[in-house]
Amino acid sequence: MNASDIEQKLKQSYLDLSKAHQKQDWQVLAGLETAAREVISEVADSKVALTRKSQKLLDDLQQLYKEIIQTCQQERSQLQKQIVEGHKRQKALSAYLSQQEQNSSD
Repeated sequence: MNASDIEQKLKQSYLDLSKAHQKQDWQVLAGLETAAREVISEVADSKVALTRKSQKLLDDLQQLYKEIIQTCQQERSQLQKQIVEGHKRQKALSAYLSQQEQNSSD
């Protein structure tokens, strides 16, 4: 693997992850995350010294990864809130229906 190959792989990983992140396509992100880890591992295992451009791409990829994690955490938190609210509504609806059934049988 030469410097040009490294740059191309890092750039493509960044572009793919960025696109999936913008779309918030979690399934695609999961697969791309694994692929990005493999690229990073390949880069680390190669004996080729990183150029400034490769190092910048690697840094950008790391920053993007942090942003993806933050977005995922926010999404998870939002979903947890929605689930809690859904449970509250379900309990309220069940209580209301029980009350209506009692009123109907009286």
